[in-house]
Amino acid sequence: MIGKAHEQVSTPAERSQARAACAVAAAAGLPVGVHHLTVTADSSAVSAASAWIRSLGGRSGITPDDLFRLDLCVSEVVMNIASYGYAEGAERVVDLHAEGAADNAGIRVEIEDRGAPFDPLSVPTLQFSPPTVGETRVGGFGIQLIRNFADECSYVRCGDRNVLTVTIRRSTAAADGQYFGGRTDRGSERRRNSAPPAFPLARSGGQLAAREERTLQERRRLGFISGCRLFRDIPYHLLEELVAGCPVRSVTQEEVLLSPGDRNRHIVLVLSGSMRVHLGSVDSPDYTEIACGECAGEMSVIDGKPVSAYVVAAAGSRLMMIDGETFLARILPIPGVARNLVEALTDRMRRTNDRIIERFKSSIELQALQRELLFAREVHAGMVPERITLEPSRPELQCSGYMRPARQVGGDFYDAFYMEAGRLAVVMGDVCGKGMPAALYMARTMTLLRSEAMHKRARTQRQHTLDIAESTNRMLCRNNDAGYFVSVFAGVLDITTGLLTWVNAGHPAPAMARGSSEFRFLTGPRHLLMGVSEEARYTVGETALPPGSALLLYTDGAMEAENAQGTMFGSARLLGLLNEAKNRDAQAIIDTAVEAVDAFAEGRAQGDDLTLLALRYAGAL
Repeated sequence: MIGKAHEQVSTPAERSQARAACAVAAAAGLPVGVHHLTVTADSSAVSAASAWIRSLGGRSGITPDDLFRLDLCVSEVVMNIASYGYAEGAERVVDLHAEGAADNAGIRVEIEDRGAPFDPLSVPTLQFSPPTVGETRVGGFGIQLIRNFADECSYVRCGDRNVLTVTIRRSTAAADGQYFGGRTDRGSERRRNSAPPAFPLARSGGQLAAREERTLQERRRLGFISGCRLFRDIPYHLLEELVAGCPVRSVTQEEVLLSPGDRNRHIVLVLSGSMRVHLGSVDSPDYTEIACGECAGEMSVIDGKPVSAYVVAAAGSRLMMIDGETFLARILPIPGVARNLVEALTDRMRRTNDRIIERFKSSIELQALQRELLFAREVHAGMVPERITLEPSRPELQCSGYMRPARQVGGDFYDAFYMEAGRLAVVMGDVCGKGMPAALYMARTMTLLRSEAMHKRARTQRQHTLDIAESTNRMLCRNNDAGYFVSVFAGVLDITTGLLTWVNAGHPAPAMARGSSEFRFLTGPRHLLMGVSEEARYTVGETALPPGSALLLYTDGAMEAENAQGTMFGSARLLGLLNEAKNRDAQAIIDTAVEAVDAFAEGRAQGDDLTLLALRYAGAL
């Protein structure tokens, strides 16, 4: 053992006291040896103990970081016993017992030897604060590493045996040895209060002697091996010399390491951070992630063919570059490495296959959705055609409409129909949202408006207009769990008298030119959108249209059309172009407005449906 020498327990009272101490230790939860290993305390002891510990740790499910802590602690103790624990000619044996911790949250290992009595935990410490395990100087850290890396550590002298117990609990410590001082939640505090004597400590006539003959500096620097999938369950001593000389790169910003067609001569092992393998293009969203502990480039090294994908290292990653010849000739033949490589490649292939299957399913679903949308567009076009001319035509009235959805189906609608001889209904609406849901709500709104308009309840045109709005709103509010709503302008025109009555439920005010006067926005009552509240009340506006009057209904897709600079078309521009136009026929008004909006947008895709409905009233004949 490493530590301070104690006097041999010799008297009956002392032996009894030692047995009591062993009993107390057992009662406190020390292991009784569920798993057992006995090794000869010679040069082979460390590798045998290390392989045994990593085998147990792999089966226990603890993290690679925790397994590294346990392996390092046990290796430090066993090496010191083998080097200094026994006198010349004595039987040199180290017994190891391991079992799960009492709360099943880690592993507890009991290390026994029959050498001179030593208590390593009684050795005083000196202040030191290395930033990481890999950066500590050579020598002086054996006891302190055990103290800092173990979650629990205790010593007892049982008869003629030294018994040191080390417990490692599951933690979330950082990878690559960046948790010097144990788990991250206590590492910084323990670092401030920790300091080791010189290491290793030798037993010589009951005195401690500082020795610098051995160092685990390289082993600590290569601690990532325990967390590397490629080297899982491979003894350290088989790998340390091979990877010790491999260069390590630190990637400060995202970097393309390999491109299709490159000749690759290295296996790239991720020590920290990650890499991505992209097919097609270096910025494609479809990629395979290479996580910490995994590697890339092995296929092109094995088959000697050019690289077939992009390999991109994430910023902040640390990568070890293993020469292809070293990998093929010296690392791959090590028992277990080829198995780990095949497992890693198989897992990567499965992940790739899963993505391919998901893409294939998505493609099939997309094709089905596109067919449904095409059908919906045809239905939508049947309800709201791109262009409409009121039929049967009457010489005293012109009516034309235009609709261009921003998507395959939209939420805008317009309609114009005769309710009875001499009375025309005109409606326009804009459902919140876009796509299929908005189109379905639009269809429901149009159906209700037409149904209510054709069902005459009142004697007067004004009351009939009000009934259309309020009845439609009440029915739109019912069974509207999704919370949709719609802006609506609904008007009724008496062709004989020119009287126009209307209700505006949150819709943009139409542009109207009375007779030969200029276009102005129609002023009057504007109320709550339909579908919001059954209790909403509406007020009817009315105006008399003299012969030659024109009316343009539109949705906000016209005024909110943007150009490349992000400027909106706007209401002022709309009025200006209407007043500049010499031809006020209904179809000419539509054509003028659509051409002006398209010219303003300069080919930029529209963000909203563009819907227009124009009326020209010539007067009663």
